Amino acid sequence: MVLQEAVHHAGKMHKIPCAKCQFFTGNYQLKCTVHPSIALSEAAIDCPDYRSASEFYPSTLNDSVNEKEPVHANTL
Repeated sequence: MVLQEAVHHAGKMHKIPCAKCQFFTGNYQLKCTVHPSIALSEAAIDCPDYRSASEFYPSTLNDSVNEKEPVHANTL
């Protein structure tokens, strides 16, 4: 019985989306800039303001920046 409850609780914790949200700061003093009082809690599971950090910071942005040729001081 205790094991079932632990597994159920762990499953709920894995549904908390905060760490993947663009508003999540990673700072323990202000975990979320929009809803700091519910950040990293079960109340955040259905957060209406969740925005995926990967959509806000697409990985292709880094690729396009890296493809540019470097600017040398003697060409300025």
